Amino acid sequence: MHSKSVSKLKQQGSSLPELLYGLLLLRIYGLTVYAGSKKDYWNLLSCQGKDTFYRYLNNPTISWRKLLYRITLSFIRVCASQKSDQSSSGPRCLIFDDTLLPKTGKKAEGITKVYDHVVGKMRLGYKLLGMVYFDGTSSILSDFSLHHEPGKKKDGGLTRQEKKEQYKKSHPDKSYGQIRKKELSMSNIESMKNMLCRAFKEKINVDYEGNQPGNVLERNW
Repeated sequence: MHSKSVSKLKQQGSSLPELLYGLLLLRIYGLTVYAGSKKDYWNLLSCQGKDTFYRYLNNPTISWRKLLYRITLSFIRVCASQKSDQSSSGPRCLIFDDTLLPKTGKKAEGITKVYDHVVGKMRLGYKLLGMVYFDGTSSILSDFSLHHEPGKKKDGGLTRQEKKEQYKKSHPDKSYGQIRKKELSMSNIESMKNMLCRAFKEKINVDYEGNQPGNVLERNW
C-alpha cells in the first residue's frame, strides 16, 4: 500500500514495510527512535541504524498524509464489515479539534509560543489541528496540520537571537515538506476547509443534517 507509492524513493537497504513496521512498534511502546535503539527487540529489525529511520521520517517527498487516509479507509471497511446491525450506528461525521503540542527546544523549525487554553498562558510548541472520522461507535484520526502563532509582534514570543538559531531547511518546490511548512501559517478555518476537500476527494462518506430537523442525508463524494 504505502510502500508502492514511494517504492521509487527506496532502491536499496532496508525495505519500506520494515521501516514502517519499526516506526509503528516504537509508537506502541511510546519511544523515540533513539530510545528504541537501546531496547533488546531492536535487534529483531534488519534496519537497526537510527539514521535510516531519521532519513525516512525527514524525506519531504513522502506523503504521510496519504498513508493516513489509506489507513482510515481500511479502518472504515473493517468496521463496516463487522457491524451486524447497521441501523444501530450513529451518523458518520468528521470532528475537528485542536490541541497543544508542547516542546522544550526553541530551535525546531517554525516553532513559536502558542496559547494554551487549559492553563491560560503562552507555551512553547505547536498547535495540532486534527480531523477525526467517527461512525457513531469508533473513531480514527484521519488528517492533521501543525500551526504556529506569530503573535502581534510577529516574533512568536521569541527573541531575535532565538529565531536566528532556529533550524531552517529549503524544501523542494511543491513537495509534501513544503506544503506542511506553509500550513504552519494557515488559520484553523483555512486548514479545516482543505481537510474537508481532501476527505471528500478520498471518498470518505459522511452524513450531514439537511434543512429539515432530523433529516440526515448521505452525500457520496
